[in-house]
Amino acid sequence: MEPTQRITFGLHLNNQANRSGDYAIFVRITQNRKHKYVKTEVVVANKKWFNKNGRNGNWIRQSDPEYAKKNEILAKELEKAKDEYREELKNHEAATPSTIKAKLEETPVAPSFMAFMKEHNDDLHANGQVRYWKQFNGLANKLEQFRKKRRMQDILFVDLNVAFIDKFEKFLLQLPNEREKGSGKVLNKNTVLIIMKRFRTLTRKAVKLGYISADKDPFLNYEFHWLPTTKDKLEVDELERIIRLDLKEGSILWHTRNCFLFSFYCAGIRAGDLLQLRWRNVEDGRLVYQMGKNHKMRNILLIPQAKAILGNYDHEGKKRDDYIFPLLSNSSPYAKNATQEAKDTMSVEMKTELYNDISAKNALLNKFLRQIAKLANIEKHLSFHVSRHSFAKRAKDKGIDSGVVQGLLAHSSLQTTEKYMGQFDTSVEDEAMAKIFDTDTTEEAKLESFVDSLTPEQREALARMLANK
Repeated sequence: MEPTQRITFGLHLNNQANRSGDYAIFVRITQNRKHKYVKTEVVVANKKWFNKNGRNGNWIRQSDPEYAKKNEILAKELEKAKDEYREELKNHEAATPSTIKAKLEETPVAPSFMAFMKEHNDDLHANGQVRYWKQFNGLANKLEQFRKKRRMQDILFVDLNVAFIDKFEKFLLQLPNEREKGSGKVLNKNTVLIIMKRFRTLTRKAVKLGYISADKDPFLNYEFHWLPTTKDKLEVDELERIIRLDLKEGSILWHTRNCFLFSFYCAGIRAGDLLQLRWRNVEDGRLVYQMGKNHKMRNILLIPQAKAILGNYDHEGKKRDDYIFPLLSNSSPYAKNATQEAKDTMSVEMKTELYNDISAKNALLNKFLRQIAKLANIEKHLSFHVSRHSFAKRAKDKGIDSGVVQGLLAHSSLQTTEKYMGQFDTSVEDEAMAKIFDTDTTEEAKLESFVDSLTPEQREALARMLANK
């Protein structure tokens, strides 16, 4: 009977290429000339790039562009196999190549970042966070393109280093601009940085979960250098030209102008929130709603211009939960969920349907805003978001304090400004709105607001009372 020999470890190259034409490398576990093989994450495109006699981390020759990284992975996997062997001996277990192989294959040797990202994105989708799911799914698609271009079998956590981040950023800067297909333009530098910020968000989550040690975070020394941009804003005369356009009542151009101006008159409401406004959000001369993006409550004074626009849609028989602007259908499955709390409990499918409808209607508004710009002889790129920029410009021109402007715009990203602002009493914002649009917040205006809140019968009674004095 052949005596039991100690177990030895080495590396083995598979002579059979996989479907991609690459050759996989295995950890070989040997005892009594019998072998067991555990597949690693490392492959080589050319068999000559593997040195079976290599020592001290020199198994992959420098002909392979990723030789250093691959040698590092192989060294770790060899050491892990030896650790399992030592652990079995320590626990007086019957250590064999088969038992070591079984334990090694219980968990992946080199966890996949791509698998981690897929799980993260699947969780976003399952929780109905459609907007963020689309954003991170876009990152996943670009990383997949990058992986294929570099002929990587996978993207592992061990791959994530400063060099990888740098190469991925350069790859993004060469991608065609999807919003301007056929133009020959590549992705804007700031767009690339937004993608990199999402990448950083995922690596930080991986650090928290222990997949990456804090000192190995590839973004530790990464700096975001944003390019200054010029945001289109409308001047007073340009807004006036839009207002004076003779548009057919009830036409899509007419509705588009109303939506744009109402947003402008109400501190730049985002399209997604405006499209979902219902009559229940109009209370005592104010617009009260919860923002979909960050769930912040907004309570805005409705100035006369905004009230006039609402008057175009006010009709007998309207219901409290009907949409104000006729772009989303009251008969849609999601329409019965009138509050943000109710929308948060919708199914993923229903949230996706709502998100897609809002995106489609926003694109429609932007399409017809371009036509309105042409009719008004405005050369600037007019989109719905320009209403926010234009409101901010007008507020600045009127000398409104920056803190109040940030409060009106509900910008949560400017943390320093928000800390300075704190929570404003609505009277401060009311006065700002009045000053911006040259309306009155005196006792006379308050009286007018009071009269507006009365029923027709109450108004008649008040009129008789004043007439008798």
